[in-house]
Amino acid sequence: MDLVIIAPEEYEKYLKMAYKAGKFKKPKNVLGITKNIPVPEMEALILENIQITDDDLRSLANERAQVVKNYILGQGEIEPRRLFLIEPQASTPEKIENLKDSRVDLNFK
Repeated sequence: MDLVIIAPEEYEKYLKMAYKAGKFKKPKNVLGITKNIPVPEMEALILENIQITDDDLRSLANERAQVVKNYILGQGEIEPRRLFLIEPQASTPEKIENLKDSRVDLNFK
């Protein structure tokens, strides 16, 4: 995975591009053309309209698990045939007191 760094002076340019590409209702002027709005309003509209599916979360979890697996294998101390990934049981963890909803469970045998 490549790391993308956006300089502060480029932020508004790329935010406008993302806002324009978004498939949601945007404020329009009297001629029906999308209005230019301030950065905080664009950010708010984008965040309000993001749709994340269970498949998106599952895919993210699998990508993260693969990165961890590759790191462990890269240390060279565990044989690859002894390390494997299993499919997550649920996309939302059970509620456990004093634990955040967003977490990773690693099991070793």
